[in-house]
Amino acid sequence: MESLPPQFQRIHKSYAANLSHVASIRRFKATLLNGTELPISKEKYMQFKKALAK
Repeated sequence: MESLPPQFQRIHKSYAANLSHVASIRRFKATLLNGTELPISKEKYMQFKKALAK
């Protein structure tokens, strides 16, 4: 598995998100500042939510 820069968080098997570009999250979806919605896996949701809170 490849290593991601610290500002990126793996949110799904096929997706990584730049934390500074996330506008909001709701159950299992992240909305980016440009309006793009990305899925968040059930396994990654709480980890991603905690990373955004930092």
